[in-house]
Amino acid sequence: MILLLTSQLSSSIRTVGLALLIATALMLPQNVNSTTPAPEVKYKRVSFGVLGLYVPGSPPPKKVLELDGQNIEMLGFLAAINQLEDMEEFIVSKVPPLNCYCHPATKVNEMLMVRTPKGKGIDFKSGIVKIRGKLHVSKDIKSEYDGPMYELECYEVL
Repeated sequence: MILLLTSQLSSSIRTVGLALLIATALMLPQNVNSTTPAPEVKYKRVSFGVLGLYVPGSPPPKKVLELDGQNIEMLGFLAAINQLEDMEEFIVSKVPPLNCYCHPATKVNEMLMVRTPKGKGIDFKSGIVKIRGKLHVSKDIKSEYDGPMYELECYEVL
């Protein structure tokens, strides 16, 4: 009788454990804006504080140059360029895009020009996003009008 109760209890524990595992998996956030599946890629976390070290008119610091060609992930705000759906080109910046005259302008070293693979555009998201991809650093920016200092080959936006 004790063996029978132990067997039934063990079976019940396995059932509850499996149910908890499935429920947990269903509650995990789903990435609906993945552009290139790359789960095995290791990403270096980078902040706009580091990217801000590179000032137009001066050579990029070593800390920034080391990021060139690296897979990175960053937090930032999306800014649409010409559309809000299926965007294959957009900007990610340190601050949210605002039209307020009292808000300071975003500096050129506080934004990334982001490109997704052809046909893999994303829809606009408000609020902070996490973005992953391969960073490219322009090495001879003389002024804020020379083009983007940073470009990102986008793998995914979370």
